[in-house]
Amino acid sequence: MSPVGLRPGVLYSAVDACRRNGWIPDACLVLVSDETSGAADDALREAGFGGELHRIRIADPYGGQSEIERLVREARGQLVVAQEVAVNLTGGTTLMGLAVAAMANEAQRLARDVRRFGLVDRRPPTEQDADPYRAGEAFWLDPRRADAD
Repeated sequence: MSPVGLRPGVLYSAVDACRRNGWIPDACLVLVSDETSGAADDALREAGFGGELHRIRIADPYGGQSEIERLVREARGQLVVAQEVAVNLTGGTTLMGLAVAAMANEAQRLARDVRRFGLVDRRPPTEQDADPYRAGEAFWLDPRRADAD
């Protein structure tokens, strides 16, 4: 699960981070705007992702709590069928990040194995724009359940 903003390399890096940590994602839930929906396709193609893509569109980037609640309700159907959920908290707008965090909380409430992470790309923004599909550094905030035992 990831927000997708104007830098598609974040989604590319999120898929890469999952693979590097032993997760082969079979589905990807992305939070997009009308402007960034195509970027999700491009990033996943570049990452070699062959699973299902589920898009949730943010309708009002200034919608606050009511918009976050709507997005969580829309994500619930995908969260219910998931076994494990890797959650990228970086990328997109502030509201997108808050919505993805709320979706992660909902997945935990549904007793899913949730691992949140962030991504860092130390390159200057101009370099990121010129070469977006270079994996950034992931930092994991939660251990896997098997790791926690």
